[in-house]
Amino acid sequence: MNIHNRNESTNSVRAVERACEVLYYIAEHPGKGLTEIAASLSLPKATVFRILRTLKSYALVDQDQVTDLYSIGKGFFRLGSAALTQMDLVKISMPYMQDIVAKVGANATLNILQNKYRVVVSRVEGEERFRLYHYLPIGTPVPLYVGAGGKVILASLSDSQIDEIIREQIEESENSFNIDIAKLRAEIAQIRKDGYAITLDEMGLGARSIAEPLISPTHNIIASINISFPIGNASEEKSHEVIRLLQKAISEIHYYLYR
Repeated sequence: MNIHNRNESTNSVRAVERACEVLYYIAEHPGKGLTEIAASLSLPKATVFRILRTLKSYALVDQDQVTDLYSIGKGFFRLGSAALTQMDLVKISMPYMQDIVAKVGANATLNILQNKYRVVVSRVEGEERFRLYHYLPIGTPVPLYVGAGGKVILASLSDSQIDEIIREQIEESENSFNIDIAKLRAEIAQIRKDGYAITLDEMGLGARSIAEPLISPTHNIIASINISFPIGNASEEKSHEVIRLLQKAISEIHYYLYR
């Protein structure tokens, strides 16, 4: 990295830090004006003004049209609500994932949609003999068109969102696993019909994977639970049992999450 890029990166980080300082100050001291915010944080008024203008554009702060005083905006509460929902989701889902893993001899992951990718946020590993060869680290983004846990999320999106993902991540990508788009669309149609996805060793883990989506009351995809087990243990009877347990778990998780 040359000096120009390094300085630019440092300035960008500092700008984010200042924005965070302003946001936290307003959260803890609502009803303050530009002058008071700048003085309290020892920042130039012009800098704080630019930060507030940006935060307002993302609805992270509101400005009273009469008094010009600032308070936390709807966007801030939306982020907080999403964080609480995700924490609740992990907490509520874990016992169900553990139960399925113990009953059928498998491994489980809880996945969320993040920036058009599937991200594993929690995992339960089965007994040694049922474990897979390797795992993706928690937090690793995975394309939605690979693996049951991603495909079941992809199928839960709108057709326009699916078209956008196919265009951006498959048609225009050099690392798209040589995906057959016509076959993928047929899979999506079948997943929508069945309500779950089944894949065979698409991640190179030597596994059969079965996943079901968790959909919010407003019909938005919240997450997917993916159950994987070694191909050698992938009998049809076991697959049917996993589907039954997954459907029951998803129904109960939905109840406890949105009751």
